[in-house]
Amino acid sequence: MNLWIEILAMIGRLFMQPVLYITVLATLLVGYRRVRQERRYFHVGIAPAGQELKRLFGYGLLVGLMISIISIVVGGTVTYEWLVLFNCVSVISLLIFAFRLHSAAILLGVTNLLFYILLFNKWEIPALIGFPSKKGAVLEDPLMLSLTVLLSVFLFAEALLIFVTKRKGNMPTLRKSRRGKLIGAFQLKKLWFIPVVLFIPGSVIVGLFDWWPVLSIGSHTFALVIVPFAFGYQMEVQGEEPVQAVRRLAKRVLLLAIVVAILAGLSFVWPILTLAAALVAIIGRIVISIMQTRRDRHLPKRYAPQADGLMLLGAKAGSPAERMNLIAGDKIVEVNGKKVANREQFYAALNLNRAFCKLKVLDTKQEPRIEQTALYENESYELGVLLVEPK
Repeated sequence: MNLWIEILAMIGRLFMQPVLYITVLATLLVGYRRVRQERRYFHVGIAPAGQELKRLFGYGLLVGLMISIISIVVGGTVTYEWLVLFNCVSVISLLIFAFRLHSAAILLGVTNLLFYILLFNKWEIPALIGFPSKKGAVLEDPLMLSLTVLLSVFLFAEALLIFVTKRKGNMPTLRKSRRGKLIGAFQLKKLWFIPVVLFIPGSVIVGLFDWWPVLSIGSHTFALVIVPFAFGYQMEVQGEEPVQAVRRLAKRVLLLAIVVAILAGLSFVWPILTLAAALVAIIGRIVISIMQTRRDRHLPKRYAPQADGLMLLGAKAGSPAERMNLIAGDKIVEVNGKKVANREQFYAALNLNRAFCKLKVLDTKQEPRIEQTALYENESYELGVLLVEPK
């Protein structure tokens, strides 16, 4: 019976952490802004505003379950102080930087560094978010080892999530080049909600809430808490396919995870390496972001307007363009036998036959192919294509 009470209390504590609500609100705001931008540039919303929220609770829940099982088996532990620090760091990151710095490396790295400072100076956290401070809370060095291992585990999880979602949520947009011309680009804003079950010392919880149920393991008491981790990334791609850029990002984050894991293992022999692991994670992730941005900036613009056709940034879901397998980087050169180079010629050629459409398309390798489909009365007269054209 006590176990079930503890499970219910664990779920309740999840909803007492502000990072959960700020994450949901930030995700909804990103979706709302995206739809406004799509309608501004393409005169149509490509995906509903709730698409980001749907992806927030996708693969992350599965990864959270896997990490929770590992945590319960090995006894992954955090303290009340660490939990408060993590919530503060996550909320500040979302409010100021949105998804840009919301990586496991940065959030957990910064939290661990702040916790290290608390541990070194034996400071205590005053009352925050309705929790009174526990006087004399014990901060032990072995806890830093556990937190460093947790950091490396989440870096591996982040690399995995980046890779498996490389084709999802890559939203097209338009940007002005240095010459003032509109060019196509892709905004990649992804966030995953990863709830993980961890142990927190029961003596701290009882000191905060006398009624809080705890579990006894040997001579120690622990409470279970679901920590609402939320990690993601944000970048813009103009010079290559989004999938290629994301795959490269996943490989670099994986390499960083391996380095941090090695430092975590060595820290059991040299505990000072827990501090080094946090610093390496933070600096390494920032360097990765800078490398991605600089590389894309120096590549030729892949989705620039073309004089001999219409460059595509993609196709709206469920549209005739999607049925014809039109993808970003394709170039429409003929519509119903007529050459097209701008939107007016495109519409005029479509109106030659409102029941059927035949396109000649050049792919990214400049190889031609023919795509055709029947058109229905209730379908978009634009075929649902997202065009990049001179303006």
